[in-house]
Amino acid sequence: MKGLLHIRRTLYKSKFYAPKSKAAIRTVDLGDQAVAMLSGLKRQHYGEQDPPAEVLIFPGRNGQPQDPAALRRGAWARALRRAGLPYRHPHTLRHSFVSMLHEQGQDIAYIALQVGHSSSVITATTYCKVLTPRRRHVASGIETALRANTLLTPAPESTSAAQDKAALSA
Repeated sequence: MKGLLHIRRTLYKSKFYAPKSKAAIRTVDLGDQAVAMLSGLKRQHYGEQDPPAEVLIFPGRNGQPQDPAALRRGAWARALRRAGLPYRHPHTLRHSFVSMLHEQGQDIAYIALQVGHSSSVITATTYCKVLTPRRRHVASGIETALRANTLLTPAPESTSAAQDKAALSA
């Protein structure tokens, strides 16, 4: 099925291993742009044939796995500079992925499957800081729903986040 990336192994110190848990062997959903980009790479290297099962998607210059430190200092750092972005460790992408899934309203169980956690508790614990900002929005939504049913008094007309924080800390 198109649009799926199958994670079956992990690389550590230039050697491949089975992932550390059954949950880490997973299938990640890909968007249309990622599918198109990966399909283009596949056609460029293999034409219409399927690549060998063990082939690397992004090999180093010698066809072997890339050295993570060299990748961070090289291509990754250059890409960030060209984009005008400050340096961030590539692992930040994982946190961004979790945060974006959460902001789109995906449930913790689905997010855990996507990132390879064996339990949604691990995901919630690991990414607590990333998932926290949404809580205030949820509370405000509940108040809005209650207000619509006239169970609460109308909200003050001119409130700001600073006033809200001041009221909470008082």
